[in-house]
Order: sequence, then C-alpha cells, then structure tokens
Amino acid sequence: MSLRPAGRLLQRASKLTGRQSMPIANIHRIQPQTFLAATSPRAFHVSIRARGLMPDSENPPVREAEPHEPVPEAPSEITLEEYHRAADDYLEALRAQLEANQEKQHDLDFDFSDGLLSIETKKGNYVINKQPPNKQVWLSSPISGPKRFDWVVSGEQIHEKGGAGTGDWVYLRDGTSLTTLLKDELDVTVEVHELGEEEISAGDVHNRSGEPTA
Repeated sequence: MSLRPAGRLLQRASKLTGRQSMPIANIHRIQPQTFLAATSPRAFHVSIRARGLMPDSENPPVREAEPHEPVPEAPSEITLEEYHRAADDYLEALRAQLEANQEKQHDLDFDFSDGLLSIETKKGNYVINKQPPNKQVWLSSPISGPKRFDWVVSGEQIHEKGGAGTGDWVYLRDGTSLTTLLKDELDVTVEVHELGEEEISAGDVHNRSGEPTA
C-alpha cells in the first residue's frame, strides 16, 4: 500500500484547518468603528442675575472695601469720679432698656443692685458688674464668654475738650464694644454716654464707691 494518499489527506486537513482559523485572525485586524450620534448645538442661557459674574460681563459689580476702625490700644485716662458716672449711667440705661423689653420678652428677667446686673434669658445667664479698682466693667456671657471692658473715648476727645467726649466700654483685645455685644446677643440698644457734661460731687462718689476719694 502506498503512503502518498495519506500524505495528501494530511495536507488537505491542514489547509482546511487554516481556512477555518482565518476568520478569527481577521476579527482581531478589524478596527472598531466609532458611531457619533447626530446632536444639535446646545444653547447656553445666562440669567441676568449671574451675568455680572461672567468674565466677559460689561459691567461687573464693584465690591467696595468695608472700613475698619482701628482697635484702641489703651483705655482713655479718666478720673475715678468720671469712671463711676460713666459706669453707673451706662448700667442704669441698660436696666431701663431691659425693663422695657420685658413686655415683649416674657422669658427675660434681671436684677440690678450695687453695681451688679444679673440677666436671665433663654440663652443663659449674663452678669455685668463694675470693677472700680481697674476702672472697668466686667461681663460674663453664655455666648461670648468673659470680657473686661475699658472706657474709650472716640478720637480721644476727652483731652481736647477738657473732659468732654463720647465714649463706650470697649474690649481692648479685639475692639468689641459692650454696646455692640449687647445688641447682637440680647437685642438691647444702649445709648453711649457723653462724658464731661455734669460734675459729680465728692460725696456722691463716696456713696458709690464706698471709700472717699483723694
């Protein structure tokens, strides 16, 4: 028996195998086609309110710089008599305002005695009291914490007008005034005191401080 027919069969089988593998090789050669969906151009709308914020705006808003008042470095020089009058008048004005606010704030209660004002609110308890040795007014707040306020006259007018000028009790560390703090936390407005309009007798000072003046 000749071996040639067997060799021919092997050749045919190898050819058929190669033909069947051709499509698989061709699949890897085919480059993927990208299909882009037809899209219509989008229209962007900018509201009139936001146009001023765009870089190409014709009239962008100009933000004005807020003025900053300088923080006082030291309290104004006042006598003990002037201190007592400024502190007593301020606390009395605050007491009167609190009394007026009680009509609309039923949860507000306070007690004022011997230079100490205790205020009870739904936010917590406030204590404001005089400190004659330091010529200060001290505050204990449940919101802003403890602070010590000194009497500061705006523009140091106290020296220019012989003791006259408008001042306020100021926390020297950050420049916060007691008037502003009470307005923000208690919604109480206290008018600042004008120092130097009236004279205080030595006897009046003795009764307020508990000790005679020099």
